[in-house]
Amino acid sequence: MIEKVFLSENNMATFICKACGKARRADMSKYRNHDKAVRVKVKCQCGHSQSVLVERRKLFRKNVSLPGRFSWIDSAGEKKGGWMTVENISRAGLRIKFHVEQDIKVGVKCVVEFNLDDSQGSLIEKEGIVRMTDGLIAGVEFDTSGPTDPTDRILGFYFFA
Repeated sequence: MIEKVFLSENNMATFICKACGKARRADMSKYRNHDKAVRVKVKCQCGHSQSVLVERRKLFRKNVSLPGRFSWIDSAGEKKGGWMTVENISRAGLRIKFHVEQDIKVGVKCVVEFNLDDSQGSLIEKEGIVRMTDGLIAGVEFDTSGPTDPTDRILGFYFFA
């Protein structure tokens, strides 16, 4: 599995050598606005080289496998939905995998409902907007236009657990 490095607010990344553990910081500004994934090869002073993926997301994304349900209203006003699995989650959104292919479009508002794998099995029910679809996969950005939601606090604690 390829290692990821995250960019700080000032576009700096910290690389840690797998061989000797030495850390090195580098300016990654030139990669900030790339559309595609960015992989770079980093060579340490000890001579060890490794490839890393430069993660430009603003928020940490946690890989999970959480079953749940989703729903949305189609263009004809009909309620649609089904089963899904949350594949990864951040405080701003999630990536879901539908159990059967859906005719959902980018820009559609939806509702996702699932339980976290925390000790309480916390129920998350969030509205979001579909930002990406690709076959059985969809990217959903949480809707933050309304008042603060109690699940925001639950998700905050979830990432620190």
